[in-house]
Amino acid sequence: KERMAFVVSEFHGIDMVVAGDPAVTAALRSIDGAEVAASRHFDAAGALKPGVVALGAEQAADLVQRLEGAPLTVLSVEPKAYRRRAPFPYITSSLLQDAAGRLRLGSKSAQSALQSLFEAGHITYPRTDSPHMAPQAIAAARATAIEMFGAQNVPEKARHPKAKKANAQEAHEALRPTNKARRTVKGVGANAQRIYEMIWRRTIASQMIDATGTTTTVSFSVTASGAGEKCVFTASGTVIDVPGFRLVYLPQTEEEPAMPVFDTGQACTAESFTAVAHATKPPARYTEGTLIKALEDEGIGRPSTYTSTMQSLRLRYVWSKKGDAALIPTVSAFAVDRVMQACFAELTDRRFTNQMEERLDSVVAGDLGYEDLLSAFWSEGDGTWTPLETLIVNGKTLFDPKTTPVMSFGVHPELGDEVVLRAGRAYRSKGRTVGRPYLACGKKTVSIADETEMDLLTPEVAFAKFTEDRGPWDLGEHDGHPVQVMIGIYGPYVKWNGRNVKLPKTLDPASASLADVAGLLE
Repeated sequence: KERMAFVVSEFHGIDMVVAGDPAVTAALRSIDGAEVAASRHFDAAGALKPGVVALGAEQAADLVQRLEGAPLTVLSVEPKAYRRRAPFPYITSSLLQDAAGRLRLGSKSAQSALQSLFEAGHITYPRTDSPHMAPQAIAAARATAIEMFGAQNVPEKARHPKAKKANAQEAHEALRPTNKARRTVKGVGANAQRIYEMIWRRTIASQMIDATGTTTTVSFSVTASGAGEKCVFTASGTVIDVPGFRLVYLPQTEEEPAMPVFDTGQACTAESFTAVAHATKPPARYTEGTLIKALEDEGIGRPSTYTSTMQSLRLRYVWSKKGDAALIPTVSAFAVDRVMQACFAELTDRRFTNQMEERLDSVVAGDLGYEDLLSAFWSEGDGTWTPLETLIVNGKTLFDPKTTPVMSFGVHPELGDEVVLRAGRAYRSKGRTVGRPYLACGKKTVSIADETEMDLLTPEVAFAKFTEDRGPWDLGEHDGHPVQVMIGIYGPYVKWNGRNVKLPKTLDPASASLADVAGLLE
């Protein structure tokens, strides 16, 4: 929904290459004291922050010409201490996030690998939300770090990480090797071996000193010819003086490369100025890793439920492009959300899930009877949420799928009727829930794929579905069978001898010839 509401804003910047060994690329930051627009200056609606200058293509190109050959000086050199803390040992959520980011493993594959490592005795219990380690485990990790990297890279006092979550269950230790001396394992599969090495490295790193260094930001001043605008360019670089835990465990996000030495007032030479087009980007789609992190941040779920949650989503409501980790909601997911927001908005609120887990914890602690909790949830309410029984009764009058579409795109400019999206009847296929959504305009309907990117289904795209020629186009015969091109819910395709072959985007379905598609049929 955030991606659908997002308004793309285009703007231009200027990059300057400063001669040196190595050369430094600096970006334009201000003109006559006013900040030059960057992505952070635009909100989701595309509005620009007051007092910020947004360069158009012509302005940027003109400024580049007037900057060429202008004298360049170092305006300021600002060093700042850099420190990155040693990471906590893995808990289930952080391990699943790292497996997704570093190894491109889905939560199901990662959890399966963890289970095999646990059953083989190589790691501690893999479903945990506590980062603490037993005293003997901490001592073994420190001893290994000292042996491998020297006592100077291990703090005098042992680190004792504590859970950040207030409701963390401390029954299990962090995810760690059962034997720190065993750096690699065998007989457990390739994925498990890679995950084990991650766990080993992270465990050792957790007992090492922080990485420290200096981040230097250099500002360059150059005055354009003509109107004489004073332009300030900046570049940053980081030097790691003490790598600490980085000797065994590198962060996923690297710092900027080291910055050459500059002095305030120093004259420099600009090798080139280049106008660069930019566009703001909508919020990134969730992956399994980032979604698990979001759930953890919201206090939703437990280490034992993250993987099953991801699998339930994949079976019912989300899909991914081939080879892509991003989770994309289906049209059916939007339809279900439409019902839930209309009838059960309280129960889909993140606060409800968090509060329910707190109450379940109270049941476990003996402070609340489970019968009282269930009665409040079903029929009585407790002042925080409406009883479920009441929501169900009210929901029957609040929502009618026959009169409430999933989405409306407005009135078709040529046909004169409202274009709406309807969910169609869902069915089960190969263990998955699959929908049959369609667009309706008056009495006309056009089927679309359940696996449709809703943020790309704009009113213009929806309107075009009812006016475009959808075939079929007869191209002749190939090996004695007729060849047809037509447009289906997944786009144009060739139909031949009982088989369907997707048509390349480079071919126009209305003008494709038999010669164009003969290679596809082979």
